[in-house]
Amino acid sequence: MTKKQKHGDYHNKVSNHFENLFAKHGDAYRALGWGSNKSQITRFQVLLEIGITSGSSVLDIGCGLGNLYEWLQDKNISVDYHGIDITRSLIEKSKAKFPNAQFDCVSFLDFEASISGYDYVVASGIFYLQSQDPYTFMHDHVAKMFSIANKGVVFNTLSRWSDDIDDKEFFAEPLIVLDFCKNLTKSLIFRHDYHSGDFSIFLYK
Repeated sequence: MTKKQKHGDYHNKVSNHFENLFAKHGDAYRALGWGSNKSQITRFQVLLEIGITSGSSVLDIGCGLGNLYEWLQDKNISVDYHGIDITRSLIEKSKAKFPNAQFDCVSFLDFEASISGYDYVVASGIFYLQSQDPYTFMHDHVAKMFSIANKGVVFNTLSRWSDDIDDKEFFAEPLIVLDFCKNLTKSLIFRHDYHSGDFSIFLYK
């Protein structure tokens, strides 16, 4: 099976998973697989610390129901926002809720960024369902994220350092992820202080 076929299988699996969650839970954090609204917001607060301020342009990969955009608006942080996701129902709902933002249903690896790129490229919770060759999948996404960011990239993932590991989900070994991130840039920050089972990495241009 080629890498493209593997990614295609993953996208179908994930899209079906979230279509089912959305049908069950509607416009709620549970439709996105979060354990609580608090855990989702905690991760958003960490994403913001990459340097996002009013006037920043932001590409949100796996944007779901546009909750990051909504949270930024609630904090009076006005950004040039573009959200993409592979689950059509979530994108359609986001478009209806937030007509002033841009949302597209597309796989990130097939996504063609504008020539100007984005100040920041962010991804929250997009890796935990990957079961086949997850580190290659993560590397491919992070490398492309970094290539189109003008200022920086931030992403999070479940951590193998957690005391509560679910074998049905992908928990990444932080040192493995750091190893390929340092090949993209030595200007980075590793965060494992905000949640016992999750970590974030900031990559700066």
